[in-house]
Amino acid sequence: MKKLLFNLSLLTYFLLQNSYSIEKVSNNKEREMMVLLFNGNKQKVVDKWSKNYFKRILNQCRSRDNYQEIDLEDITLELFEQLDSFIELSTAKITEILDSCKLLELVNLFKAADFLDFQVRFNWQELIINALQKKIVKTSAQSVLNDELLSALNNEKLSNLLLKKLWEQKDQPLVTLYDSAWVVKSAVLSPDGLSLLTISSDVQARLWDVQTRECVKKFEGHTGSLNALAMNSHGQYFVTGSDDATVRLWDIKKEKSVILQGHTDPITAVVFSPDGQNIATAARDQNIKIWNSKTGRCVQSFKNPNIFAQSMAFHQDGFLLATTSLAASCNGAVTLWNIKTGKIIRTLEIDEHSSLGPINFNADSSLLVAAVKESNSLQIWNVATGEKIKNFKAHADEIFSVIFNKDASLLVTASKDGTIKIWQTNTGNCLKTLKAESALARSVTISQDGLLLTTAEGNGVFRIFNFYGLLLDTQKRQFLSLPIEKALSFIKTGR
Repeated sequence: MKKLLFNLSLLTYFLLQNSYSIEKVSNNKEREMMVLLFNGNKQKVVDKWSKNYFKRILNQCRSRDNYQEIDLEDITLELFEQLDSFIELSTAKITEILDSCKLLELVNLFKAADFLDFQVRFNWQELIINALQKKIVKTSAQSVLNDELLSALNNEKLSNLLLKKLWEQKDQPLVTLYDSAWVVKSAVLSPDGLSLLTISSDVQARLWDVQTRECVKKFEGHTGSLNALAMNSHGQYFVTGSDDATVRLWDIKKEKSVILQGHTDPITAVVFSPDGQNIATAARDQNIKIWNSKTGRCVQSFKNPNIFAQSMAFHQDGFLLATTSLAASCNGAVTLWNIKTGKIIRTLEIDEHSSLGPINFNADSSLLVAAVKESNSLQIWNVATGEKIKNFKAHADEIFSVIFNKDASLLVTASKDGTIKIWQTNTGNCLKTLKAESALARSVTISQDGLLLTTAEGNGVFRIFNFYGLLLDTQKRQFLSLPIEKALSFIKTGR
């Protein structure tokens, strides 16, 4: 069926390229025949026009040199052979076929439907625009919109309809996955965006195929509930921490793990160093341990001040580690460690008696953000000076996850109050609020290229969004008036 649609789009593309226009063919045999073909009326085509006549029309399209290699006669015969089954297709099946088409095929199909001006059995334009909207966001995020595709999209009617559809769907996830486990803990998208690694309230980590929405691998070995998850920057290895007091280092391809033993209580946090050479682990025994990721050996161990670390983050240099702790004043604090010496370099203290939740550095590690549990607020520091540069209330309940975007202009948070929020870092203004599908939002992560936002939510829901597509709310008028290439650039980069 996809081949049939491709052939129809190819045929119409040939006709358009050879200067056919709606005025020239509005009353002639070619147009009538094409309308009949597109609406699946094979018998009328056969009755009214012979196959030889149809092939003659196709052969007229051979005038352009770069189409000489196309066997139009074979295309013609294949069209006739496939039309019988095509007539019986449902709208759902047509949608499935369109979703599998390439972007340029969809563009040509749209032009074909508009060129022939038919609306009989299917609302072709609507179906094609729906498929284009899904394809265009993913394609633009993957940076493969070349000049040919941008030129093809630069059709006034097509771009207007597409921009409206993109606007309507701006808050819709690109992908939604459902896990049978009740309590979702965390999710990490692979660097290529094709796989999603998740942990929930059971003892397994799961790998999902983003395109098929199916779980393709299960990683078993822990005997206690999983609490922590981290993937290295290449996506080849990941670590899990469990209530069984062990950490496992997994090879995704081989589905094998190395057990990192040394803690005596449940694991609370795990994190890879930026270069992937070291793994830091924290547990309720208050110990912080540094492991060599190649050998699996513990190379450093030190005790966290006054309380176990609930969250950790590596500085970009790979030698400084931030952990949540408690100051002597009983105020919440972030302790900065030199992992080589195991010595404290600096303590960043908040101004209230409260433990801290998740923490994170921005990309260049010039800023550090921490979630404050009692006030449900965010505290941001200048790492070099230790200066507190921003503090603001963020949620109505506990913050489970916080992360900077790529240029640190934005922060994203997930909370027990059931919302995911996007914040302007320098002002503390909330730019966007997303409602979780379930009662709470457990975690948020942003892909390495900064384009995709992944959420892990309550009762087994994982969603992947186009990050900058979520930020269109305040820009409707400007967005709908943009040329298509600038609109797609905005969706991709936020500018």
